[in-house]
Amino acid sequence: MEKYGGVTEKQRQLFMNNFFGKLVAEYSCTEVTLHSEGGASTGKYKIVRQDGNVLEVQFYDEVPDDGITKTIILYGDCYQVVPLLNLHFNEVFCRVK
Repeated sequence: MEKYGGVTEKQRQLFMNNFFGKLVAEYSCTEVTLHSEGGASTGKYKIVRQDGNVLEVQFYDEVPDDGITKTIILYGDCYQVVPLLNLHFNEVFCRVK
């Protein structure tokens, strides 16, 4: 991320202090809840397109018309979110067994 720039000092401090590996995403058929050490947040989502192991997923905060669409690539028990805004890295989540 430092190579590409565009990271605020607040983001940099967050990422440099054991940020990775702390977020847990719990999915139901229509909602995702993100759990972190600071609490949890829940939002709705829907799959708008699927092509093999690539999904286009629209996530909603409060108003469905204001959804954000992300590409998710499935890899067995893991998935990758691409791209992650302007931070030049991808998030990978794996099923907790």
